[in-house]
Amino acid sequence: MESEEEEGGRLCYKQRAEKPSAGEITLMEWSPTMDVIALAFADFSIALYRLSWQRVWSVEPATTTVKCFSWRPDGRVLASGHGNGHVMLYGVENGDLLHEIIL
Repeated sequence: MESEEEEGGRLCYKQRAEKPSAGEITLMEWSPTMDVIALAFADFSIALYRLSWQRVWSVEPATTTVKCFSWRPDGRVLASGHGNGHVMLYGVENGDLLHEIIL
C-alpha cells in the first residue's frame, strides 16, 4: 500500500495488490512493532502473516470464535480472546502456546 497525506494530517491509502486468503477472515490486528498481522478465520483458526503475505505460523482451530486480539507492547506475544472465556498467549516467533487463561 502507498500512502498520501490528506488534508488535516490524516493518511489515505491506495490498494496496490489483492491477495487471496485461506478462508473467511473474521478479525485482524497489526503488530505495533513488527511487519506482521494476526488473522482469525471463520473456522476459528489463527495465523500470523508478514506484510508480503508470507505465513509465519498458524494454529489449529479453537472450539469457539476468536473475539479479540491484543499484542504485548514489545510485539513478541499475541493474546487471543475467545467466545468461551479463554485467553490464549502465543509466542510470535513460532506460534507456541505460552499460556492459557480461563476466565
